[in-house]
Amino acid sequence: MEHSTVLPQDLFSCGTLVELKLGAKFVMNVPASVHLLNLKILHLHSVEFSDDGSIYRLINGCPVLDELSMSECVGIDVRVVKISAPVLTSLVMYYLYFNYWGIMDFPEHSYKIVLETPSLLFLDIMDNVAEGYSLQSLCHLAEARITIFQTTDQFDLELDCSEAVSDFFKGLSKVQRLYLSGEFMEVYYLILIYFHIQQLTNLD
Repeated sequence: MEHSTVLPQDLFSCGTLVELKLGAKFVMNVPASVHLLNLKILHLHSVEFSDDGSIYRLINGCPVLDELSMSECVGIDVRVVKISAPVLTSLVMYYLYFNYWGIMDFPEHSYKIVLETPSLLFLDIMDNVAEGYSLQSLCHLAEARITIFQTTDQFDLELDCSEAVSDFFKGLSKVQRLYLSGEFMEVYYLILIYFHIQQLTNLD
């Protein structure tokens, strides 16, 4: 079973910590105050955030964070994944939903991704289509690698992801190098078909 791990409080205020990597399939208890003033590299794998606030508190407490990697970090109660990091240059987000049993489909759970990362140079996302995207001030983005797909259950629910994907593209409007996977192009093609069907339906 998933379990809550209380990390030492001193860890979240360690002034000498420059690099931190965590991964052990546990629910991390983020304290109300985080002061990792020199942390530049943060890698999180299978470390579940229990709510929106826990993600924000940790990232906000790392003012010089330069490199962030997250995979399987979104708990069932997370509705907004907000990354607010003014000097972050590299962001990797793989399979964000924390799934202890390794099952990819999660039709009843979705979340929005909000990026406030004006210094970002590199973005790599591999994940299911989110409910929405807000990618702000990515004016220096040099490279983006995008693999976004829909699960079978999402198709069955006929979820319209056109607005979310449109907002995603708007946020990448100034990227210099863009790599789109075949899975993403399949989603985009299906969205076009869905949008066309909706137009025909409205005409009726």
